[in-house]
Formats: sequence, C-alpha cells, structure tokens
Amino acid sequence: MAAGATMYDSLQGGIQPSMASGQPESNRGSFVEDLWSSVCSPQALHAQVLQNLHDAVIVTDQAGRIKLWNRGAEAIYGYSADEAVGQHIGLVYLPEDVPLRESLIIEPLLAKGEHELEFRARHRSGARLVVNLSLSLLRDDSGNPIGIIGVSTDITARRRLDEQLQRHQAELAHVARLATLGEMATGLAHELNQPLAAIVNYTGGCAARLRSGTWSPDELLAAIEEAGRQAERAGEILRRVRNFVRKDQPRRTPLSVNEAVAEALRFVAGETRDRAVRVSMRPAEPPPWTVADHIQIEQVLLNLIRNGFEAMESVAAARRELAVEVRTGDRTVEVAVNDTGVGLPPGPSEQVFTAFYTTKPQGLGMGLSISRSIIEAHGGRLWAVPRPEGGTSFRFVLPAFVRNSDDPD
Repeated sequence: MAAGATMYDSLQGGIQPSMASGQPESNRGSFVEDLWSSVCSPQALHAQVLQNLHDAVIVTDQAGRIKLWNRGAEAIYGYSADEAVGQHIGLVYLPEDVPLRESLIIEPLLAKGEHELEFRARHRSGARLVVNLSLSLLRDDSGNPIGIIGVSTDITARRRLDEQLQRHQAELAHVARLATLGEMATGLAHELNQPLAAIVNYTGGCAARLRSGTWSPDELLAAIEEAGRQAERAGEILRRVRNFVRKDQPRRTPLSVNEAVAEALRFVAGETRDRAVRVSMRPAEPPPWTVADHIQIEQVLLNLIRNGFEAMESVAAARRELAVEVRTGDRTVEVAVNDTGVGLPPGPSEQVFTAFYTTKPQGLGMGLSISRSIIEAHGGRLWAVPRPEGGTSFRFVLPAFVRNSDDPD
C-alpha cells in the first residue's frame, strides 16, 4: 500500500482492472459499495463488530442462560464461547453474590430498562475481577423483554491502583498526624495536667480530712465526685489523642460537620489558651451531615486551625481571633476557618498547597497538601482566599448527606 493510502484506496486500486472495459471512472465508488454489500451483509458486519470488541458482550435469556459470548468475554472471564454458551450467567459471579442477582441487577433493570453498576466477578481461574457492567433489556418485536444484554469492562487493575493510592495516602496522613501531635505536645501536656492536678488536690483533701477525724460524709462525697469528673476529663483528652494517632484503615460513615468542628476545637483548647487566641464557632442550622472518615476530617480541621494559630504568632495578642463557620449550600457543606494573621505569602494562593512548600523554619510543608488530598478523596474541594480585613480564610466543601430518622448516630 502506498504511503498515505487507506485500506479503501487499496481496495479500489485492486479492482481497477476489472473495470477497464468501459467502466466509467465516476462509477468506481458505487461499484465498491455494491461489492462491499455483497461480501459483507449488515448482519455479518454486526457479528464481526461484536466478536472483535475488547469489552465483554454477553446476552442471556430470561432464565439467565448465556446465548452470546464474544471474544472480549473470553479474554476477560477466561471461558471460551463453547464452554460458556448454555451455562447460567452465575458462572462469572462470586458465590456469595449469586443470591444478590435479583436485587442488584434484575429489579433495577426491569424498573428502568437499563442499569449500570460496578460489579465483582470471577475469572475461570478463580481470580476476583472488578468490572464496570452496563445492562439493557433485550426485547422482541412486540417490546416484551426476552433477555438481557450486558457489556462489561475489566477495571480490576484500575481498582487495585486506586486501593494502593488510598493505602499510600492513609500512611502519609498517619505520619502527618504523628507530626502534628508532636507539635501539640506542650499544649496537650498542659491540658492534661489540669485535671490530674485537680484529682491530686481533691483526693489529698479527702485523706487529710479522714486523718484529722473532722469530716462529714457530704463533704467527702462531693470531693470524690469532683475527682471522678476530673478523671473523666483526663480520660477524654487521652481518648482524643489515641483516636487521632491510631493506624486504622479509612472508614467512611455519616458525620455531623458541626460536631467534627467542635471536637477539633476541644482538641486544641490548651493550645488556644497558651497562644492567647480568641476562638469562636458558628455552626450551621439545621446541623449538616456528610459521609466521611471522622479521623481524616478532624486531621484537616486541626491542620487548618493550627495553621491559623501559627499565622497569628506575630500579630498583637489583642487581634488574635480565629472563627470557624459551617455553612450549607446546594447539596454541599462548607467549612471556613478564618484567621487574623499575616495573610497568604506573595504569589499564587495555590502554592501553599504544594507538597514541601512552607514558610515556617521547622515546617515539613505537608499539612496543607495532605489536607487537600484528603478533601479531594472525599469528593470535595479545599482552597484559600485573603480576607479583606486582613488574614486568610481556608475553606473546604464536602458533599452533603441527608440522614434518615433511623440512621445511627
């Protein structure tokens, strides 16, 4: 074939001798079309297209018996057409998913006429697959359903890569949490010291009264109850620390955004006092919810709050204010962390989210970068804008979740 020529040019060139005896040049195209139609009927063309698709095309009857199994299905699932045709489609299901066929596939397909889902499947070797499955009803000339057409694309490798990236992100986030906790150690020690000191004072007072013999049951009971409350307060501080640094797989559940902000502010209560920052919170009403990993969202909030604290270190104590506001939007929840600090560094605001970018002598430059990756992994967005009155507003949005009355808290 000459350079630049197409398959059709070659085909036309190959039949020119047969047209030499009086066949007009202008009729050459129609001659080729007639020849094409005689050699390859529409039915044969459709059959070839189906057979040569890389995606699996499977047709089943109403009972689930396989009627068509193309080469793409052979490649993805490992069974030849001779082996698969006539078998039940459960051949490629995981055993535990066979009972779910009605609810996962048949019911939504009958309701809408078509259905798309990500589906776990089984290769002939027993290996597990993940496929993107598009289904539609096969109908007779009267429009009655007589079977199902399924087209599946193997996305197993893509999902494995996604899982590896998620594990890597979780590892990186855990390291960042440990670093954050190390930076907060002084404030946490101070916060923990207060209830421990109170417990020592109350129990010491009780012991002194008992030794002196000048005690009343009511006085001792009040002191012991207060010591118990302080012990609970110390236990709550330790619980927050333990939960924050534990190395669990990310787990997304319904999360009250108002409560997540309040919990993060409780975590930095000691640091707030040490830095002489006035902190306020403006919750949204009614309380908005999202679906998220609680610890990771708390990590983002702590990063943004502590970033605001550090931005206000060089500001006069009287001007150090940090406000956290929760707002609801159109199917979203927005959180804004506003400080009165020195503002964003010169240059594009996006640079602060670049990995290893930092303006702090001891900073790693990972907090904001990891925070953005966490928010984006949850289907949201994180950005920063300068405030007209001075300082910076870090904001993020997450998809809203509408809770049912019977959802667990």
